[in-house]
Amino acid sequence: MKSLFTHWINEFKICDKNIKYKSSEFGNIPDNWNVKKLGDILISLESGKRPTGGITELKEGIPSIGAENILGLGKFDYSKNKLITEEFFNNMKKGIVKDKDVLLYKDGAQLGRKSLFMNNFPFEKCCINEHVFILRSNDEISPYYLYLWLDQKTMTNEIIALNSNSAQPGINQKGVNSLSILVPDTESMKKFNKTFEPLMKEIFANAIENQKLTKLRDTLLPKLMSGEIDVSEINFDLYDCEVEEDEKIAYASGISGVPLF
Repeated sequence: MKSLFTHWINEFKICDKNIKYKSSEFGNIPDNWNVKKLGDILISLESGKRPTGGITELKEGIPSIGAENILGLGKFDYSKNKLITEEFFNNMKKGIVKDKDVLLYKDGAQLGRKSLFMNNFPFEKCCINEHVFILRSNDEISPYYLYLWLDQKTMTNEIIALNSNSAQPGINQKGVNSLSILVPDTESMKKFNKTFEPLMKEIFANAIENQKLTKLRDTLLPKLMSGEIDVSEINFDLYDCEVEEDEKIAYASGISGVPLF
């Protein structure tokens, strides 16, 4: 996906062959493309918060996401979940995650790491802490474009470099708003979205399915190990294809909805 982004956007292969070019800070770009500041295209740049004094260990509540949770696009470390109370969440005016939000980690060891959440991944309802920015763009670009633009190595280096210009550790809203972004013309953006949206949907569909299987494994494996679930008399050789261990356990336990093929 990154290679396609580079091919289409940085090399302008998404455009017609007979385009005209103009000079910019990114070199020659298509005549109908523009270079803008993030502050010109963002409709929201906000951070979250957690209760004063930190988070107590709650068994129930709303997930509060920090940089430590994110492993990559469509990857999330659920073992490091932090929860806040429903009451605290309901009183938050900013930092509540919405579909297709781009997240940017603004300080600490994960400075410059970014992600995108969609289709109720990693949670149906969640928020961010004070170490994370949520970025939402206007209609000039899509969230997919914003994420992939920021995820370029050159942009990551620029984000990290903002930290050296700040009196406080980390990056601030002023610095993020000052970052430059290349904005394609409307038709190019439509073509971009038509191709990249299905790719993003597939990534998150797989992420959600993986999480369901992980929960299934974690629930059933102890029962298998303790002998509560007995698979000794099941002949899996009857099937014509290889069956994953998680699926064998699910089948043996009588749980429906887990396909064997």
